Amino acid sequence: MTETNPKILIAEDDPSLAKAVSFALTEAGFIVEVAVNGKEALKKVKNNSYDLILLDLIMPERTGFEVLHELQLLGITTPAIVYSNMFEEISKEEALKLGAKDYFAKAKVSLDDIVEKVKKFTKS
Repeated sequence: MTETNPKILIAEDDPSLAKAVSFALTEAGFIVEVAVNGKEALKKVKNNSYDLILLDLIMPERTGFEVLHELQLLGITTPAIVYSNMFEEISKEEALKLGAKDYFAKAKVSLDDIVEKVKKFTKS
């Protein structure tokens, strides 16, 4: 990657999963920050510039749906990929309607798959 490696925000309340995804993305050359809840994710996005947000739906303080909605209201256009254990079609439709670029089930993808999805949306 170039000197301007894409900066990714992982919004994930599961510490072990956040650490694993962060490690995989860092190894792939991304700059990674982690938010442990929706409120912290919103604060970080308001105060920093990211190339992509990897967003869990079920988090304390603010859900991923609430984060997506707030980003829309604020006019923040940072692309978001939703990954969740909540994989009902209605959840996917709602997330995409709120501006998510992709939606996938955590249990159905490997860390390598996540890295590839992030590369796809950051064109890295």
